[in-house]
This record gives sequence, structure tokens and C-alpha cells, in this order.
Amino acid sequence: MDDKTLTDLGAQAERVGLAERDRQAAVADERRAMAEFLERLVSQVRPALPAISSRLGADGTERGVVLVPGAEPLWLLEDGDFAVGPLRGARKSPEEVAARWRMRGVRKIVEALRQAMLEQEKVHTPRPLPRKAELAARCRRNAAKLHAIATLLDD
Repeated sequence: MDDKTLTDLGAQAERVGLAERDRQAAVADERRAMAEFLERLVSQVRPALPAISSRLGADGTERGVVLVPGAEPLWLLEDGDFAVGPLRGARKSPEEVAARWRMRGVRKIVEALRQAMLEQEKVHTPRPLPRKAELAARCRRNAAKLHAIATLLDD
């Protein structure tokens, strides 16, 4: 083996190593961005989680919504934590979820949450949402009246 072959091999190794370091840095950047996205997503949908969550497990003590179905599904639990696995799987941080699902899962996750909220509106909203606000206001007025009547009865 001559010196030129060794030199060429060394140059090739340098290029391959540089490309790998670049790839690793890009993957790390993508994971950080995905974790940040997941944290923001959870904070945005947190108000809807009690409504869109289903009971999990035989005892039904935990609630969540499946984001990515499959043999090892990704769940978003009612408390805003992620879990992986059948029913009450292992809890995972946004960083761990980002490492596993990366970008291929973002569309699935967003679509699953959107679909769950649409289903919730269809099933539990016989009226348009603005009418729900009117109903809530009427219920608050009725509650105030009932509290006033109860106070009179106590006298």
C-alpha cells in the first residue's frame, strides 16, 4: 500500500466523519425543536384535555387521548404528560417523544388532537359553540337565584 492510498483514505475518513458530526448536530437540533413544539402544543390544548380524554386501563383511573396508534401507542394524558405503550404506558418527556417520533409524528399528533376535539364538539355540542356560552350564562344566573333562595330558606 502506498502513501497516496493512505492519504486518500485519511481524507475520505475526514469527510465521512465531518458528515456524521453534521448529521448528529442536525438531528439534535430537530429533536430540540420538536420538544419545544410538543411543549407548546400541550399548553395550547391543555384546556380541552379533560373533554377529549378517554378512560384508560381496567380501573379507569387515568385518562388520555391516543396521538399515534399502534402496538406501542403514544398517549397524551389528561394531566399533559406523554405516555408510550398499551394503555397506561411509561411516561415520557417531550424530549423522549421527540427522539422517538421526530417529524414523521408531528402531523399525526396534531391531526389526532384536532380530530378528538372535532369529535367532542359533534358528540357533546348539539348547538353551535356560541350557544354554549349563552347556556353557561343562563346556568350561572340560575345558580345565583338558587343560592339566593337557599339563603332565604336558611333564615
